[in-house]
Amino acid sequence: MAKKKEQKPPKPEKTKEERESEVKSMKNKIEELGLSTELPGIAELYQALNDFLENGISHSGKTKIPEYNREVHYILTKSKNKQSTLSLLHKKY
Repeated sequence: MAKKKEQKPPKPEKTKEERESEVKSMKNKIEELGLSTELPGIAELYQALNDFLENGISHSGKTKIPEYNREVHYILTKSKNKQSTLSLLHKKY
C-alpha cells in the first residue's frame, strides 16, 4: 500500500506593497551609509532589489565593493514569515 502525500497549503507570499516597503528601507539605509549608486557593486545590488520588487522572485547573493573594502550579503525572500536582510561586511581586497 502506498502512502498518500498530504497537500500542504501554499505559503503566504508578500504583496507588492510589503516588498516595496522592504526595498525602500534597504535603499534608504544604503544612502544613509553614503554608498553611491554609481559604484558597480551597488548598481548590481539595486538591480537585484528592483527585480525582487517588480517580479517577487526570491534572490540571495553577495556583491563586492572593493572601493570601500566592503561586501554586501543579501537575502530577498518572498515568504511572508521571513524578513529580507542586507548585511554590509568588511573585507580586505
